[in-house]
Amino acid sequence: MMSFVRWALALCLVLCIANSAFSQSTNSGDIRGTATDPSGALMPGVAVTVTNLDTGATKNLVTNSDGLYDTASILPGNYRVTFTKEGFGKLVRGPITLQVGIVTVNGVLKVGKIAETVEVTADIPLLKTESAEQSTTLDSQTMANLPQVGTNGQNWGPLAQLLPGASGTGGSMPTASGNTGDPGIAISVNGNLPFYDNFLQDGASTNLPISANVDIATFETMQELQITTSTFSAQYGIGGAVFNQITKSGSNKWHGAGYEYFQSDQLRADSYNFSSTPQPKPFLRYDDYGAAIGGPIVKNKLFFYFNIDRIYFNGGNGGGATSVATVPTVAMRNGDFTGMPLIYDPTTTVCTGTSQVCTRTSYASENGGKNAIPAGVTLDAVALNAQKYYPMPNTPGTVDPAFPGVVTNNYAYTSPNLNPFHKWFGRIDYDQSEKNRINFSITQGDNPGTNTNFQICPIDCFSGDVDRYNTQVSDVYQISSHVVNEARFGYTKQGNWFVPYTAGKGYAGQLGLQYSKGDVFPTFNVSQTVVASGNGGSGNLALCCSAMLQPGTNAIYIENTFQPSDIVTMIRGKHILHFGGELLDYQANYTPWGNLQSGNFTFTGVYTQQNPANPVDGSAYADFLLGDVNQWSATNQPESGMRMKSPQVFVQDDFKVRPNFTLNLGLRYEYQSGWSEVKNHLGSFDPTIQNTVSGTLGAMWFAGETSRTTLMQPKNVLLPRFGFAWTPMGTTVVRGGFGIYALTWSMDDYGQGVGLGNNSTGSASDITGGLSPVTTIDGPGNNLQTGLPLTYVVTNRSPTAYNGTNVSYNQYDLPVAKMYQWTASVERQLGTNMEAEIAYVASHGAHLAFPADLNQIPRCQAIADLQSGEHPLSAVRNNWGKSRRFPFQL
Repeated sequence: MMSFVRWALALCLVLCIANSAFSQSTNSGDIRGTATDPSGALMPGVAVTVTNLDTGATKNLVTNSDGLYDTASILPGNYRVTFTKEGFGKLVRGPITLQVGIVTVNGVLKVGKIAETVEVTADIPLLKTESAEQSTTLDSQTMANLPQVGTNGQNWGPLAQLLPGASGTGGSMPTASGNTGDPGIAISVNGNLPFYDNFLQDGASTNLPISANVDIATFETMQELQITTSTFSAQYGIGGAVFNQITKSGSNKWHGAGYEYFQSDQLRADSYNFSSTPQPKPFLRYDDYGAAIGGPIVKNKLFFYFNIDRIYFNGGNGGGATSVATVPTVAMRNGDFTGMPLIYDPTTTVCTGTSQVCTRTSYASENGGKNAIPAGVTLDAVALNAQKYYPMPNTPGTVDPAFPGVVTNNYAYTSPNLNPFHKWFGRIDYDQSEKNRINFSITQGDNPGTNTNFQICPIDCFSGDVDRYNTQVSDVYQISSHVVNEARFGYTKQGNWFVPYTAGKGYAGQLGLQYSKGDVFPTFNVSQTVVASGNGGSGNLALCCSAMLQPGTNAIYIENTFQPSDIVTMIRGKHILHFGGELLDYQANYTPWGNLQSGNFTFTGVYTQQNPANPVDGSAYADFLLGDVNQWSATNQPESGMRMKSPQVFVQDDFKVRPNFTLNLGLRYEYQSGWSEVKNHLGSFDPTIQNTVSGTLGAMWFAGETSRTTLMQPKNVLLPRFGFAWTPMGTTVVRGGFGIYALTWSMDDYGQGVGLGNNSTGSASDITGGLSPVTTIDGPGNNLQTGLPLTYVVTNRSPTAYNGTNVSYNQYDLPVAKMYQWTASVERQLGTNMEAEIAYVASHGAHLAFPADLNQIPRCQAIADLQSGEHPLSAVRNNWGKSRRFPFQL
């Protein structure tokens, strides 16, 4: 036995060193308990037989010297537990419904002959008597009976908001149908951060390197959903909540299902609005249909379950109402801004006095009182070509009383974005022997979609194909009646390919843009806000235009998560020990969102204002027609191969101090290696490097140029866990606990600098305060404020190459974000199928990612530092954020 223990420990250590880990977890349940005689004395040597009533599988155990038994990992389902010992009557308990988690089934044996049988048919108590964790399990029947709304497919996500202490942040996470808008997935529970929950399928992680990407199971394939929200054991690594999706399996009986969910705009009422203009009903065709079948391949031995699911979704704006946008009026396109704030001639700028008060002459005074660009003024050739791609107004829109020429929301559209989704699921369960069980499950999905946005394709339109796999294989082996080993390998992949319709079509040449940096349509941001006053108007007024002149998104995201793990469960006296390790290997092969750019041009109206310091007039669209650019940028970056490993080990001791009192003691160790890139295509601003050009601290760091090869410094993390469960009487339990949980470094929050040095990038912003433009659109690409060509760095790894441009910053000595959780609760069973609980559930977050101004300084130092003129950065992301939550829950 000691030889096996040594080998098991060695295996865990080898696994942890060789690969990486995330969240040690399970797809099984656990029946444990004690055997006692009528006086309450613990009885060793009692034979315990646990029988799965669905598959016929049995497990034979013997209580140890302290009268304790534990099945360790067995499949969720319906069970019968039989207790026998010479000199005592046989005790049979069941049927017992086992879900993922721990169930206590005690046996009180009466003196008599084994032939005498006492059968207890009542199900087990509802109380949680073995741990301090706050958790909820939703079985398939419960989830099926709750309403499913929206076009999110068969989806358990919205149901998660029903949990105590839970809230959702809708519109930002994928759903089972591939759509966004599901608030249940981007859920915050008990003050924990959304996007940092732990999502599992059959015990294997489905989290991906970019935290907003999570794959969830098809609703029909789920047997139950276990949601653990606070003070869970050291067996789980990441903080927040744990969502463990347990899929259905086959049994000795054949079973199947067929289903269809259908929605159509023809079944919907017309949109209600106060406008006299009829609003078209949004087009919608939504059909989710599928079938499932499961049963035995070899009775009592080999079982299968299979599901196929199809979604056809063709709905305007994701199935929502008709949307409106603001496009330039016909008059604006001709340079006529009558009825709008006055526009001024940017060539007449005069600045006077020591304070340099600047003014300009209005175009109205040059144009016979008409607020328009005079006919003799040459308009920008690229702007004139680009404005042809704006759609014409198709609805009256809203006229502002202060400026009757300002019309907003004058373009109505419905985007029938085609978004089909195809998904397959399969599972095999093999009871190789009484001591060995193997199961394998896999989900594969494909989601080829189109994004037509404002319906002016090919402008601002792109295709997107999302291909995904979730798979796991588990092997549970009972070495003895007191030792069980559970090995698992999980793999999750998601591939995302987005291609703009304007790519490779030569739009830069067609527009006449001379300094295009990529073969896609340029981005023109024409927007402005002025203060409206007089004639019934007040407040801020948005002047044209909605952001629609853009290329459509180009991006690639290919993410992989590898997760080998191993857990040993061992009963020693009154101790039920779980120890092991797991390994998480993250791979993020991706580009930035919109990595192919011709050029981004921003127009704010500052150059046609009378006084650039007083934004009450001018027109961003007039600036656009004149070609006067306020900001310019372009970035083109190839795919990067990011890698991070996190080996983790844990030990958990559930100590049965007394039959009615359990202590949960755990410790988890995690190592986070930090993000690296396979070819060292990685860089960041480093405030400790000497800048050889300026002679001050602050220059660029690139991986491989020094001994540093990761964005952040590797970290070692210790995470203690403590809990207790006390049952003073059979219908009441008192529980409490404390735990520290670490959050992972996701690429979207901690990936600044990916690809830097291997990309081509440039930017320029107005440094004159609105006195002169940065450049013109139809010009040769010179910076009019410096007299030099616009800075565009092409694959340069010099520490000073990015001087004068906006750069990314990622703190190297970055602390790992942590959540501190503590709970106290009293739980009481009311009758046979109801319980009540009052709980105090608290959390405290530390070192959370939070954007902050690096140049922000104490008031007492402000004057001296401002006079120095040194402001290298505007904003960075640091890890100084905190959160606290102390709610009671009923």
